[in-house]
Amino acid sequence: MTAEQPYSPIATPPLTKTNTPPAKAKPAGQPADASDLLTPEARRILDNFRLEDVASHLLRRAHFAAEEVFSREFARESLTPRQKAALVVVYQQPGLNQNALAERLFMDRNTVAEMVKRLVAAGLVRRASGKGDQRAYEFFLAPEGAMLLNRRGNAAEPRHAAGYGCRATPP
Repeated sequence: MTAEQPYSPIATPPLTKTNTPPAKAKPAGQPADASDLLTPEARRILDNFRLEDVASHLLRRAHFAAEEVFSREFARESLTPRQKAALVVVYQQPGLNQNALAERLFMDRNTVAEMVKRLVAAGLVRRASGKGDQRAYEFFLAPEGAMLLNRRGNAAEPRHAAGYGCRATPP
């Protein structure tokens, strides 16, 4: 305390390098490595666990590898894998509405709306009012989208098929 500050039983001085609190000590008797606390059953299970055998881990690795290949192949096109998928679906099923496109892409409707907005702005997709509902839009491949698919449509497909031969739906 300084002369200018009155004494207070609850006041604490500010921390400085000289009065920093000591690091908390580990409780006595606790092992440094908590694996010593595992039961024999837990150890048996963990000893036999192989991350390479976990489907979700393998799928994640395959996804990252596919994204890397795509990024190399489409670097000059400023196109994401999802956008390419949308272009292909719009080509395959012209006139799809936003809900049907989202369902086909396994994506959220709002995410698809934002993505399609970008594709329309880039001139890759054309949006038209729906036949049955003027508030709903139908999507069609625009000439620039067709040219992009002509240039790069199958650029990475042989490598994708060879390295990641799985399908989400039957042929």
